Amino acid sequence: MTVKDFAQKMVKAIEKEEFEVYMGGGEVLGVYLKRFFPKLLHPVMVRRSAKKRKF
Repeated sequence: MTVKDFAQKMVKAIEKEEFEVYMGGGEVLGVYLKRFFPKLLHPVMVRRSAKKRKF
């Protein structure tokens, strides 16, 4: 996410007086996994990091 995109989303959230705002791609998925399926978060994160570290 570019700084410009972040700033636009933040300004929009402030104008709407939102209490919480989640920005990002996979990071948002992590928030919802932790909230609704806490035991599933760790295996998903391990799998994602393994895919990124192609030895």
